[in-house]
Order: sequence, then structure tokens, then C-alpha cells
Amino acid sequence: MQKRVMFIGASGSGKTTLIKTLRGCEEAVKTQALTFEDGFIDIPGEYMDIRRLNHAVITTGNGCRCNICSPGFYKL
Repeated sequence: MQKRVMFIGASGSGKTTLIKTLRGCEEAVKTQALTFEDGFIDIPGEYMDIRRLNHAVITTGNGCRCNICSPGFYKL
């Protein structure tokens, strides 16, 4: 099983930009759905804002080696 790192945070906190920078890839665009790329998992900020989508974050995070939360995440 590939090791995975999940980035969690509010919309606009830079999760996608960080992943793209770490991968040395193209310009970041707004994430619209759970995205799995090269061991990274990017979650749209709306998944934390909309309570009925929280289960997707929890389920996806269960298989991760590391969950990285953006500053202020625990205030959500």
C-alpha cells in the first residue's frame, strides 16, 4: 500500500498550492472533489464547511500515514 498524506483545511488556505509545489507540477486550480495524486490527498475546504461531507474526510483519513491541517483548522 502506498503511503499517503492528507491535507485538510479551509478553502483558500493553500492546500492545493502546497501539493503542486511539493510535486513540482503545474499551477494549482481550485479543488472540486477529493483528489488522489502521487501519495497526496487534497480535500476541498467545503468538505469541512458542509457537515454532511465530513464523513468523506474521516473515511479517507483512516488509510493515511499523516494528516496535515492548515493553521486555524481546529477553529472550524
